Amino acid sequence: MVGIFLCTGQVCSATSRLLLHESVRDQVLEGLVDAASRLRIGDPLDERTQMGPCVSPEQRDKVLSAVAKAQQEGCTELLTNPPPLPTQESGLSEGYYIRPHILLAPTRSALWKEEVFGPVLAVSTFTNDDEAVALANDSPYGLAHAVMSTAPERLQMYRKKLRAGVIWENCNQPLYPTTPFGGVKQSGFGREYGLIGLEEYVTHKTAISAVHGHTWSWYG
Repeated sequence: MVGIFLCTGQVCSATSRLLLHESVRDQVLEGLVDAASRLRIGDPLDERTQMGPCVSPEQRDKVLSAVAKAQQEGCTELLTNPPPLPTQESGLSEGYYIRPHILLAPTRSALWKEEVFGPVLAVSTFTNDDEAVALANDSPYGLAHAVMSTAPERLQMYRKKLRAGVIWENCNQPLYPTTPFGGVKQSGFGREYGLIGLEEYVTHKTAISAVHGHTWSWYG
C-alpha cells in the first residue's frame, strides 16, 4: 500500500508494478483491493489523510489519460469501489484529487512498460522465479525493487539477479542517510546519501612526488 499510494504515487521509487505468484494472486489482490477502497483521500495537512492530491491539473490529467489508455489496451480495473473524493462541503473539491487504481495489466501494455507517476498499480502474475526476474528486468528503468519472501535463499537470488540500484526485502520505501540511493539504466546515474553520495560533490586530485635519488620509471 505505502509503496504505490504514498504521496499519491508521485514518488520516483513508487511500486508502480506488482508481480504476484499465481498461487497467491487472488488472496493478495482481495486484501489489496479492500484496503485501497478504504483509503482516506483529503487534505495532506490532516494527519488522518492517507492520500492527497496530484501536484497539478496537468499531472492529474496525465494519470487519468494513462488509465484510460490502459483500459483500451485490455487492462482490467479491479478497484471498482474506490474511496470517495473530497466533497464541495469540505472546501477541497477544487484540489487535483484522483482516486487510486489497481489494474490487471498485460505485460505488453503501456501501463506495464511506462511510468505513470500517480496512484496507479499495474498487476501481473508469474509461475516461477526465472519468469519473475525476466519480467521485473524487462524495463528501461531500474531504480528500486521490493521482494517479499519468507525464504532467505530466494531473497538472496533476487538480490543478485534484479537489475536495480535498490532492493528492498520484505519492506518498501525505507531510506537512510547512511546508505546510497540511486538507479541504473534510464533511472539516472550517481547516488545520493551515504559516503558514496558525498562523493558526487567532491573532485579528486592526485599528487605523485618522485624521491630524489630513486629511479621512478623504466627509462631511468
